[in-house]
Amino acid sequence: DPVYLTKDVYQKQLSKRSHLILFDLTKPSTERRFYLIDLKTMQSKRFYVAHGSGSGTGPMAETVSTRKNSYQTPFGFHATGILREAHNPSIIPNKIIELYGLEAENLSAKERVIYIHASKKVCETKGDVGNTLGCAGLDLNVWIALRDRMKEGNLMYFYHPTVEQIYGRRN
Repeated sequence: DPVYLTKDVYQKQLSKRSHLILFDLTKPSTERRFYLIDLKTMQSKRFYVAHGSGSGTGPMAETVSTRKNSYQTPFGFHATGILREAHNPSIIPNKIIELYGLEAENLSAKERVIYIHASKKVCETKGDVGNTLGCAGLDLNVWIALRDRMKEGNLMYFYHPTVEQIYGRRN
């Protein structure tokens, strides 16, 4: 089970991982704001990604939350879990990667069913991006190409500037 981790533990854990994933919620969905960083080569690739409709239905995620049924994208550090079948293929067209919150404020990520997954509402070639129910949604072809690199124990960080205002701490 996930537990609250200190910065020192994050740094140790990061040294064991192959990739770091950054979801930069300061950027609109019309920009590539999902970064997959290869920790061995230090090269990164950027992609379009959808945020939760509860965070804002336009291109900007106005707010983030860890509350159940908020349909908002979460914040902070998460560990990626196993690659498994989606519960509802009519909404999520392929497999999902579970996310586990690693901070006191986001330990409910698994209970909230927060995932990284393919989304029918994201088109990498056109830059079209819709909304999800709170998850990070990627173009299907991007998802298929990246999912094996993102699964099982990598770190994902959801960055949003309001976290410091809401929780009195820096991202």
